[in-house]
Amino acid sequence: MLPRRTRDALVALVDGQANQGVLGFVSVESNIAAYRTRVAAFFGARGEDIAFLRNTADGANTIARGLDWNAGDEVVLCDNEFASNALPWIALEEFGVRVRFVHAARRRLTPAALADAMTPRTRLVALSWVGFSDGYRHELAPLA
Repeated sequence: MLPRRTRDALVALVDGQANQGVLGFVSVESNIAAYRTRVAAFFGARGEDIAFLRNTADGANTIARGLDWNAGDEVVLCDNEFASNALPWIALEEFGVRVRFVHAARRRLTPAALADAMTPRTRLVALSWVGFSDGYRHELAPLA
């Protein structure tokens, strides 16, 4: 169940967009710096270290296209990853980036499986907490 404050904020945001289009977001966007500072405090970071994006696809694409990749660099993914978190990395193959898949049907992504999949060329591991095809919940702390 959502807390009432969260529900009320979501309803106000949706109503703002329904009634005013993109102008309905002005109240939210004008407070982004304050929101970033509050979120950063929760993580022990600085406001300028926090970015808000619309969804996973935006985040994965921003990171995928924002890093300086070299031919031969590698990304490790589960082969049952959500498309929004797989396609940005697969698209890097045009730059010579190799995508290495852990085959989830045969082996869960455990620290041992991750260690087996990684090489000295691995620059990034992209992983959803919950698997797309079967809802398996990865244990993120040991993987980190």
